[in-house]
Amino acid sequence: MNKDNRLGNGAIIVLLIGSLFAARLIMLFQSPWPNGLDGAYYAMEFRSFMERGHLENPDLSPVFRIGGLISLLTGDPVASVKICSALLSAVLTGGMYLLLRIIKPEKPDAAWLAATLTSLSPSLSKMSVNYLNNMGGLAFGILALSFTALYQKKRRWLYLSASLLFLVTAIFSHRVTAVYLFVVFVFLAAAFFFTGAFFLAGAFFTVLAFAALACAFSAFPTAFVSFSNFYRSFNAIYSIGSIQEESLLRVELTCFDTG
Repeated sequence: MNKDNRLGNGAIIVLLIGSLFAARLIMLFQSPWPNGLDGAYYAMEFRSFMERGHLENPDLSPVFRIGGLISLLTGDPVASVKICSALLSAVLTGGMYLLLRIIKPEKPDAAWLAATLTSLSPSLSKMSVNYLNNMGGLAFGILALSFTALYQKKRRWLYLSASLLFLVTAIFSHRVTAVYLFVVFVFLAAAFFFTGAFFLAGAFFTVLAFAALACAFSAFPTAFVSFSNFYRSFNAIYSIGSIQEESLLRVELTCFDTG
């Protein structure tokens, strides 16, 4: 592919990702309330990170830190939940395009199809609105696979380091994503081993070993955390019973605002 085609494809994918980000923001800002089932919880954690530099309920997920940093820029943790949701959608779409371009550089249509289907997927749209940590784990996991594929082609340690970074980030984001990624990376390492690519197999097993340590570290911090703040913040919600969704959001925001 010549340079002009690469620049053209790059411009189009940037336009697609930017359009997706803008469309999601417009949709989410139709309501003044935090989006999703756990929107008020994310807003509470973003506000805690913004004002005190730590989370109300300790968690290793990088999504909370990203949202907290966005809150520092916007000064509005509720708006930051919406921005973070749209941002993760855009990152996942870009990651899918990158992964397919690396695996099948001779078939750019496959990358376009993957990116387009990702941006239009109802399931992924629902995940980005309701489950930011899950969405973050998926987005970072796709980036980990992309840099893994890039390392397979280029054999540069920078790409392997990036793969490890995104893999650990995905593991910290959500444990369900961690399980999926471990399965994928074990299959990749085994495939390299049985095809005689022992160097690559060793590299992937090294990545898995570091990731396993990170996963083990992330699995137990809540055992040492007091849940009194969590209980106090959401006690009113669990005592109400069946109410309308908007009323539930109002109660959540009241708990969040009063700390």
